[in-house]
This record gives sequence, C-alpha cells and structure tokens, in this order.
Amino acid sequence: MTNKLTTKPSASMSKAALVRAVSDRTGVTAEDVRELLGALAAVVREAALGMPTGARIMIPGIVSLRKKLTPAKPARVGRDPRTGGPISVAAKPAKLELRPKVDKALREELAAVRPTRR
Repeated sequence: MTNKLTTKPSASMSKAALVRAVSDRTGVTAEDVRELLGALAAVVREAALGMPTGARIMIPGIVSLRKKLTPAKPARVGRDPRTGGPISVAAKPAKLELRPKVDKALREELAAVRPTRR
C-alpha cells in the first residue's frame, strides 16, 4: 500500500487518532470528519434496525455487517471442570447481532504481513 498513516502507530487507534489521520490524508477539517463518522454510525444503526435478518450492510474496502438471529438456549445442567460435579447453566434468550466480516482484499493484505513483536 502506498499511502501510509501520518500518525504514530500504536496498539489501537482511538476515534481522535482516526479523525486526525483521515483529516491529514484528505485535507478535510477534523470537525467535518467527526460529523461524517457520526453520520456513518447513524446510517449503519438505522439500517441495522430496519433490515431483515440475514441482510448485509457493506462498508466497501473495510467490512460487511450481517444481521443474525442467535436462537434462545434452554437452561441445562453442566459440569464443574474442577470438581466434576453438576452445575446449573442459566437459559439464554434469543438475540439479534451484527456479525462483522472483514473485506477480502484487506484480509488478504493483513495475512501477507509478517507479524512482529513490539
């Protein structure tokens, strides 16, 4: 990749660092970038709430989000790994989730990078 981040790499990228990097790269003000990120989050939130289960939200070049229904799980009896005795495991209700899938090109590019320890 020819474009490099102008910010110092760290263990994670905060919202402020993301805003600064996008602002530096595009020449758009940091305030406009913050507004854009807020609008993107609002659009994704509205789409996720309104779309049917199984539908996808695509953010090209980065990620796709798929809405998935995780079914309810009944209460059950499990085993305590230390004692081997029975324990009761509580029931879990059904829930809707957004499952992320990283874009294929980005995933392949990350796979080609040799991991280093810091």
